[in-house]
Amino acid sequence: MLAKSFFWPLLLCVTLSSCEAPPVQQAGTALANTVWVPRAIAWVRPHPNDAELSGIQYADFSLLCFRGQGKFMRVSSYHSLGNGDTIIVATEPGFRVDSGRYQIGPKRVVVTSKPVYQSLNFMPLSKKARTDTLSLTGQTLWYEGIEYRPCTKLSGQRIDSFWAFTRLK
Repeated sequence: MLAKSFFWPLLLCVTLSSCEAPPVQQAGTALANTVWVPRAIAWVRPHPNDAELSGIQYADFSLLCFRGQGKFMRVSSYHSLGNGDTIIVATEPGFRVDSGRYQIGPKRVVVTSKPVYQSLNFMPLSKKARTDTLSLTGQTLWYEGIEYRPCTKLSGQRIDSFWAFTRLK
């Protein structure tokens, strides 16, 4: 009987405390410090008959990276599939890094960004700001008509090094 008198108030307190934050704040907490990748990726083996390179798989897509304090980064490149389902930023033949800020609204994320770095692209960097509105529902984010999901098996140190490019602004 004594256990019931302590258990129910504790359960009620935990339930209420998890419901206190409004949906926008909960979405902000879920976005901070996450990297998002397309839910369906068409991996390609460019050299299936080469003994050394046949196991390498590539796909061309953008990684969407969110940090606290509304910082945003997009890394557009060819990416490689590592061991298991780990994704590696391949950076070949080139990559582009866009940096900016994000704001969370009801069921959407508004991103304003500018290109800050690119490699192996003979076109000059445009300094024009770009605004994207992404739909956000639970663990799904829509960017340019493609469904994205948070990725937990990204090659960690490599993506952290890309944040250095965002300080060039």
